[in-house]
Amino acid sequence: MKSNTVFCIMILILLAQTACTSQPTPAYSLNALIDGQPPSSLVSTKAEACYDGSMGYALKFFAKADMGPQAIWGEISLRLNIEIDDIAILTIGEPIEVANNSKIHLSISASEDFRGARLYDFLKTVTGTITITALSEKEISGTASLVFTDPENFNPIVEDSIIYQVTFNRLSVNHDCAASATQDIQFVLNDVYRVGELIQVKIKNAGQVSYFYTRRFAACDLSYFDASGRKFLIPPGTHCDLREYVEIRPDETAELFEWDLSECIEDLFGCVKSQPLPPGTYTIRGAFSSFPDAESRAIAEVTIEIIEE
Repeated sequence: MKSNTVFCIMILILLAQTACTSQPTPAYSLNALIDGQPPSSLVSTKAEACYDGSMGYALKFFAKADMGPQAIWGEISLRLNIEIDDIAILTIGEPIEVANNSKIHLSISASEDFRGARLYDFLKTVTGTITITALSEKEISGTASLVFTDPENFNPIVEDSIIYQVTFNRLSVNHDCAASATQDIQFVLNDVYRVGELIQVKIKNAGQVSYFYTRRFAACDLSYFDASGRKFLIPPGTHCDLREYVEIRPDETAELFEWDLSECIEDLFGCVKSQPLPPGTYTIRGAFSSFPDAESRAIAEVTIEIIEE
């Protein structure tokens, strides 16, 4: 109750600051400079905003960048996340510095056609400003100018910096950040299967950026649970060797492995004894990275039911 009261007071103060401002048409944009050079074009731009219920806001921006015919990689997908822990640190119309600000959290990610190199590795130093120009219970407007650099020159692709310029006018605010978070990777499975049925475990990328999975040992990267929460092994997920990462792009579907709905009950670096799972409900859960070994991950989960033949 106290949190809601404080939030309402803050909104009234911020509304008073913006009472005389004009109402722009809803719009948003994201522009990027990689080592001072812009991509040939940015397409499929998307923006989201949400309120976490305790004075915090999250802003997310996505775009695909065409790097041009002469570039090493032809297309990359860009993502920028801005999290503001406490709205009270903001003054409408005044920029706030992001460097060393414990109340503001920034992260970026990308995927690219140039395999083996990670565009954003080591780009951990961030400077720049965020300016909120208007805020109401339902909408937020503002700009951000952010510079991500690699002072130790560890990044193999970016020599100097990546600069983000974003604007957002009357961006709708979802009042449930958990609900607004999309499940980028989704399992493609039926709801019901029969005991011992051979199935193909597939995933679909429903997000805005590419993710990676392992081609030959995809089952090893997933977890399996019965209705009681007991974790178990499956035969395809026991012999786990060197990983070969494969990209799954937005809107693509990929088959991970085949499974006869059995549980491995004896594992000697490969399943030597298994048995069919009995009727019941079972959950498959996994995390998929935006590039191999990345910290930024999409969590996927599905529950299926197994019935008698």
